[in-house]
Amino acid sequence: MQSENFVYYVFFIGGNFHLPLRMTTSSERKREIVMKQKNKNQIFAVFFMAAIMLAIAAMLVVIFSLQRSAQEADRGEHLSNLITENCQSLNALEWQAIARGQIEPVTMEIIEEQRTVIDESLASLIQLYPDETKLSTMQLDFEKYKEATDEEFELIDAGRMPEAMVIDEETVDPLFDQLTDMATETSNALHEKADSSSRTSYYLISLTGVLTVIVTGLLLLLYTHTQRRNRQIRMEKAVLTLSEERFRSVAQSANEAIITINEQGRVTYWNSSATNMFGYEEDEALGQAVLFIMPERYREGYLAAMKRLATTGEKKIIGKTVEFAGLRKDGSEFPIELSVSRWQAQQGTFFTAIIHDISDRKQVEKQIASQSKALEQGTLQLSALFEVGLTISGTIELQRLLDHALSSIVRSEVLKLQHKGGILLENENRLTLASHIGHSEAFLALHQNIGMGECLCGLALETGEILVSDDSDCDDRHTIRYPGMKPHGHVIVPLKAMDKVVGVLYLYTIPGTRVDDEKKKLFATIGGQLGVAIENARLFEKTKELSLHDPLTGLANRNFMNIELRKTFAMARRAKRPLSLIMLDLDHFKQFNDTYGHPAGDKLLVDIAAIIVSIMRETDLVVRYGGEEFLIILPETDSSSAVRIAERIRTTIMQTGFLYAGNVQPSHITVSQGVATYDQTMKVDEEDRIIVMADEALYHAKTSGRNRVEVYGRNKKRAAR
Repeated sequence: MQSENFVYYVFFIGGNFHLPLRMTTSSERKREIVMKQKNKNQIFAVFFMAAIMLAIAAMLVVIFSLQRSAQEADRGEHLSNLITENCQSLNALEWQAIARGQIEPVTMEIIEEQRTVIDESLASLIQLYPDETKLSTMQLDFEKYKEATDEEFELIDAGRMPEAMVIDEETVDPLFDQLTDMATETSNALHEKADSSSRTSYYLISLTGVLTVIVTGLLLLLYTHTQRRNRQIRMEKAVLTLSEERFRSVAQSANEAIITINEQGRVTYWNSSATNMFGYEEDEALGQAVLFIMPERYREGYLAAMKRLATTGEKKIIGKTVEFAGLRKDGSEFPIELSVSRWQAQQGTFFTAIIHDISDRKQVEKQIASQSKALEQGTLQLSALFEVGLTISGTIELQRLLDHALSSIVRSEVLKLQHKGGILLENENRLTLASHIGHSEAFLALHQNIGMGECLCGLALETGEILVSDDSDCDDRHTIRYPGMKPHGHVIVPLKAMDKVVGVLYLYTIPGTRVDDEKKKLFATIGGQLGVAIENARLFEKTKELSLHDPLTGLANRNFMNIELRKTFAMARRAKRPLSLIMLDLDHFKQFNDTYGHPAGDKLLVDIAAIIVSIMRETDLVVRYGGEEFLIILPETDSSSAVRIAERIRTTIMQTGFLYAGNVQPSHITVSQGVATYDQTMKVDEEDRIIVMADEALYHAKTSGRNRVEVYGRNKKRAAR
């Protein structure tokens, strides 16, 4: 007789958790041994779980400490950035005061407010980190900075601009640089500390989650183990004390399916719970080979196990509990848990299996696993957003913002990207490459200017939607190709501010990488953050540009001129180097305006400005002084060199034909110019005098017939052509 067919079927399904159920005529002593082994296993499990729970508690304490440290570092970084921003604002207000030559009451109120913010921020930083000597040094430097600026403002109010400029250059500017450098250094150090604490906290949270899952699983196993052991013991007692008929009566009322087979593997007992579980009535099951409740994929293993049992008598699967799939009458599969015992009777050897439907438990386990995965994914996404947000908030300067943000996004472990990508900014429905990582010269040459709808980036600009390409080498939308291009995937993210696309972020992925909806939402959030930051940085640069430049010609205005002339004059005086000025005025400009109209006059001024700039060196400064007058500051230039430059400007403009609406033939314009040169005998407060000298020379050129260059001399005037 083949007595272990069903047992070997179970053996091939797998499972090593011991749960003996022996329906034999063994003695009470054997039952006592089983009970002792059970108690030992339970004690070991309790101690093991207690150790894990203690480890979890310890890690929670460490996590709390790390999170508190990260919060303090975040607050310290915010305070450092606040100090930097307010110092820069103070410097800008000081700069504005120097440019205007006076301190307005409302400006002083703003200055006092920002000083108070800096004092409070420094005090808060020192309270957070009392052992940091650098913060005390910063506090002392700021006190010195306030004293120096107060002295400077007093001199400005008194009209003593030269002395105020000396204090600005020798004391205020160095102290400002020290303060901003120390604040930036402190911000970077605290950012690294917060980042390190957050990463460590994240890893510990993940480990705690894993240990929690382990403890939950162990508790579930311990509970299941206890329940099974109790069922087994009850069954052993029934077998030892009751007859087979009594066993049948008990088995019929059990919640688990109880099935007995003989050595040939045929069913000899089938209780009502087995009918409910598998769908077969008792008369349908009795006498059948047990294969009918096995899924097809397990039957070959079962038959091989039967053959091995018949030849070797192997019995090691008896008394173990395993999980596998059962097969219902309707053909559906479901997860079950099964324990098998062997017992003897006059008719031979039999095997009884207790089967439990674990569909509900498996569903709960699946939900727990799904929730754990979702929690982990959410934590990772929050970590990526946190890192990118910190990078974006660290600067208002556009290029630094783009470079730092791109670097942070590309190196993020959460996003799973190649170390390659770039940012293109929108300008009049075209994209200009503004920041990039990991590209060849061939790539850069083809991606400097991309039109709307062109390639993947142009399509993202046109649609405003995130585009994903699994393999851009085979993607027809990827129209821009270059030598040496390797297969790659793409994620193209439009950067939006107020629903307007202000740029495009393109990232590289490994070919075949799939980007799910959750990852797209993460990219969209990053695109929104970065788009708003770019728009703010552009607005800041535009505001700064408008405050110092002429809106018509784009040249420096008189505010910018006053600042630069003082600095250039002070440097020439200190280094005893030459400095010249050219004052230029268009001849008969009013007549031109009356003839062709003011729009043509504005266009003429723009073209004249472009001609002058094209002739100047990078070190020279061209200023729209007012109306049709231009002033040119020429550092390191003596009088004769300045005259040559002025003559070149005069002849170039005279030979240029200007064609505007209303004139058939090109108009030719002439200019008059006055040249003045810094004299080593001039005093520190005579930088305005050199402008007067150039203006007097210009006046002489006008009264001497126009279309000429005149040089101012301290003792006499002489014309130069």
